[in-house]
Amino acid sequence: MIISILSDKKVKVLESFYTLIRNNNTIPCFLSNEGILTSEVWCSNNILTYIDKFDSSNITWHFRKILTELKLSVEYYHNARLEYKFVHFFDYGHFEGSAMDWHDHVNAEDYVFIIYLNDCTDGETIFDKNELVKLIPSKGLTVYFDSKVPHCAAYSKNKKILVGGLKIINGV
Repeated sequence: MIISILSDKKVKVLESFYTLIRNNNTIPCFLSNEGILTSEVWCSNNILTYIDKFDSSNITWHFRKILTELKLSVEYYHNARLEYKFVHFFDYGHFEGSAMDWHDHVNAEDYVFIIYLNDCTDGETIFDKNELVKLIPSKGLTVYFDSKVPHCAAYSKNKKILVGGLKIINGV
């Protein structure tokens, strides 16, 4: 597990792109309460599918740059070439808050990252790495972890996160 902090400038880019996605009626988003969520949350569809709609936007260029830097960090740490499988925004506070049950990403990708877009006093992410590790949401906090690691999210009334999944395409 790698934990780092994004600069305020990068977090502002992510927040701006989140706002761009939220305010764009042509980008499919959904309110999900299926499966591992305890109640409805707002979630963007896979941003990678729709990012080209914003090619002329300066904020999109910066968003892509941040995703590239994140991927390069994980590639370096794991000595592997990776590709993105998905990138989603989640807003737990869209209605009255939500939580996420225990799950992993082992069947979809090899590595996952979570970037917290705001500070919260609730909604910690809990990882089961032979003992429980709890992260309290803090703006800019970024965690990368192996997709096999079970994790859950405690109830939050206002947590906003960016989540991405990366798949190994070959060793370096």
